[in-house]
Amino acid sequence: MRVVHIMNVEDTRCPYCAQETSSDAEWIDAARRAWGWCGFAVEHDQRRLAVLLLAPDAARQRALMTTIWVDAAHARHGLGRRLIQAASADLVNCGVSTLAARSTWPPTCAAPYQGFLRGCGFAYVAATGVWELAMRTTVVERPTTHGLVERIVASLRPIGPPEPAARATRTRPISS
Repeated sequence: MRVVHIMNVEDTRCPYCAQETSSDAEWIDAARRAWGWCGFAVEHDQRRLAVLLLAPDAARQRALMTTIWVDAAHARHGLGRRLIQAASADLVNCGVSTLAARSTWPPTCAAPYQGFLRGCGFAYVAATGVWELAMRTTVVERPTTHGLVERIVASLRPIGPPEPAARATRTRPISS
């Protein structure tokens, strides 16, 4: 299985409600202009097992989850979480600060179950009625290459100046 970018929305029909996203939707063009893609999919043997589609807000600071679904045969295997993680990694690089989603009961492809969102790190914002995932909390900062090289060099340096070797004292006289 592999996670891939979605550039167009063909083959993204929800297997549960049969909702199909129109390729003429404005948000798809806005997402392509903002990020170069409009979502992610998990694929295996040329078959889509899971889909996540995202739309940017007007300021491009937030991404809104428009669709997420996982094929029933592969549900509860972490594919939805993998989609959220892949999107979060790319959104951080695009300067997006928040991924937002709505939740309903019963869940739909446009508004997933709140337990799923909570499990992926989303927090409910009561003032807006939206679940949000702050990008600053999603990516662990890795040490820079420069910092790594400094640590390696420091570990190779002696800790202090070397001490002179002690002189051996002879307890027996040398006979000739």
